[in-house]
Order: sequence, then structure tokens, then C-alpha cells
Amino acid sequence: MPAKTLMQIFIWPIVLGVLTMVGLVVTLLLEGGVLELISIGALGVPVIVMVYMYYFRDVIRH
Repeated sequence: MPAKTLMQIFIWPIVLGVLTMVGLVVTLLLEGGVLELISIGALGVPVIVMVYMYYFRDVIRH
């Protein structure tokens, strides 16, 4: 297995962190129907990814 670069290692944690920050900022600063859906989605995606990786990491590795 070839060695991974720093970008390959940290790209998804950075993406999930930025998505979480966007969701929190939108939730705290803005109000409205569509904006609430954006914040729910932005905060929900990292949670879904974490739950998926926790329960299905053995399936992904094999």
C-alpha cells in the first residue's frame, strides 16, 4: 500500500469541519426557512458520516 500524502489524510476531516462551522454560523446568525434547512443539512452530514464510519468501518476495510 503506497504512503498517503498529508492532503489525502486530512482532506475529509477538513471538509467535515468546514461544513460544521458553516452550519453553526448559519444557525447562529441567520433565520429563515431555507437557511434553517441549510444549517440542519450542514450539521447533520458530519453526524451521519461519523455514525456510518463507526458502524460500517469493518465493511469498508474488507
